[in-house]
Amino acid sequence: MKIEDILNSSSEISVIISQLKQKSFSPRPWSDLVKEYDTKYHPVNFSSSYRDKVTKGGIEEVTRVSLAWQKLAVKRMTELIFATPPKRIYDTHDNEQEQKVADIIEDILNRNRYDSLNLTRGVNLFASCESATIWYGQETQSTYANEKTDIKLRCATFSPMDNAEIYPLFDEYNDLIALSISYKRIVNENEVLYFDTYTQNLHIRWKEDVGGWAEELREPIKIGKINGVYIVRKEPIWENESK
Repeated sequence: MKIEDILNSSSEISVIISQLKQKSFSPRPWSDLVKEYDTKYHPVNFSSSYRDKVTKGGIEEVTRVSLAWQKLAVKRMTELIFATPPKRIYDTHDNEQEQKVADIIEDILNRNRYDSLNLTRGVNLFASCESATIWYGQETQSTYANEKTDIKLRCATFSPMDNAEIYPLFDEYNDLIALSISYKRIVNENEVLYFDTYTQNLHIRWKEDVGGWAEELREPIKIGKINGVYIVRKEPIWENESK
């Protein structure tokens, strides 16, 4: 089924969302991985796994020390890749206009703190196995490389570590045709569930509150591309740890 057929279907929103949630591959859920990543969930902290000793003089409490090897592995791998920020090389052919474009790109990335963002994305990928970054524009006056514009470019990163659920939808040729993200926000002291879907032509946002699902936003994507990047790995970086 084409993505247009799913989005333009007359089915209930809940049915459309269930179709968008179909994943060809799902890594281990964060609810399982966090028990290995976060030391407070390690078995050594629970008396059911490591019982205190009962002696003639009373109960001798077991010394409980958690070792955050998984978290350290994530930190080290992220530092190995991004501690020295990668540099982008532009072949502008000594063309003034091309150099101006390169300067604008660099300014956009710097304004979005791209080096710090890469560190965040590294932790997300190596710990939770999934990360998605969405680029979007805000209608406000901005200046990039001394060039004025009416659009401010921003980006947002999502991962299971932040209680977001990511749903990439691939076609039969393994091409990404939709990228959907489910997340929660507090609105007027109420928790609201959002579901955003991005295709090469369209961005749709649905929300679910006490009244059920409703479409909140439908806007065109003019660049003809999904305005996001999705990365995934099969296992966390500590996949071959010894037990």
